[in-house]
Amino acid sequence: VDKKAPPMLIVHGDRDPLVPLGQGKLLYSKLQEVAGHDGPHEFVELPGAGHGTSHFWTRETDQLVMDFLLKHVPLIKVPPIDGDVNGTYYTIDNVDLSAFTIDPDSVTVELENPIRRSSTLDASGPDTEQSSEVDCFRVTAQKIGLTVPDLQWSYKQHNFPYMAGSGSAQTTMEGCSIMLALQLRSLMVNGELTPRFGLTSCRVVIDTFSLNTRETYMSFLWNA
Repeated sequence: VDKKAPPMLIVHGDRDPLVPLGQGKLLYSKLQEVAGHDGPHEFVELPGAGHGTSHFWTRETDQLVMDFLLKHVPLIKVPPIDGDVNGTYYTIDNVDLSAFTIDPDSVTVELENPIRRSSTLDASGPDTEQSSEVDCFRVTAQKIGLTVPDLQWSYKQHNFPYMAGSGSAQTTMEGCSIMLALQLRSLMVNGELTPRFGLTSCRVVIDTFSLNTRETYMSFLWNA
């Protein structure tokens, strides 16, 4: 636990027979201790809930999670993005998520049937021996919208005609849908099974995307 920990919502059943309620409270107290009294973390105790029981899959719990996400996603600080593609270096900065919107009723979580299978991993080290994989769940979110009022961008070509440019733009995205599928993987580490979550698929569909540029310049060499 350190100051780099993202905002965390801890929902713990008070009748959990596997993970004592005190463990959740201890994690929360340590997170708050590091973050300060006004830390972004939250702890919710579910009366009567056991370990992964139906108490966690109610309309009220779904709304609890959605409220937490809607509170913190707009506050995420997106770091500058840069890269080099086909001889052109580019940068994207000032991605502001404060205008992020989503329809809470369009978010669904689907539990998958457990399908177990084994595969042999690279046994070059003591921590990679064998794994059994279990499909876990799929999350689908629709009707996502975002307007970034002052996106900053630039590019520079490494070879002829050495095109370069920079500027700002207002970008608007509407009707975005995201589907994420996660898998619970049990890795055999030094003779002990260790759980790991893995992303098995990610699909993004955007209905409408607009880009209105301003304060833009572009240059290049022309050999007559």
